[in-house]
Amino acid sequence: MDSASDSFYFLNNLDAITVLLCVLKSFYYIPLDRLKIFWLTLSEAFESLAAFSFIFFLIFMGFTVAHHVLYGIAIQGFYTIVDSFSTLMRFVLGDIQNYDTMIVVNPTLAPYLFLCFQFLIFFVLVNIFA
Repeated sequence: MDSASDSFYFLNNLDAITVLLCVLKSFYYIPLDRLKIFWLTLSEAFESLAAFSFIFFLIFMGFTVAHHVLYGIAIQGFYTIVDSFSTLMRFVLGDIQNYDTMIVVNPTLAPYLFLCFQFLIFFVLVNIFA
């Protein structure tokens, strides 16, 4: 930590995470039958959800790094790994703003990479439990 503002920023982030965890933990102690059913369902499905989350994260990070390497120099949404992750999450949510720029930067690979991403993430992983 270099300055007081950095320390404040770090502690502010830590406080936000702590509050979120406290709120989530408080749901465990609320004596509602439906909430107990929810927690029991989550505990029963934890193994499947953990495996799915791990596979989703691996595939998503592969596409994140690929997009960063391919477009990181030319497109602002892919300058860093975090920016690439955020841009691809926006793709999943339907906010596809950089596609035209991707075609200009790399007209050969852009359509194929985009279609593979959309197919694997949206059609396969998101609909795996449907």
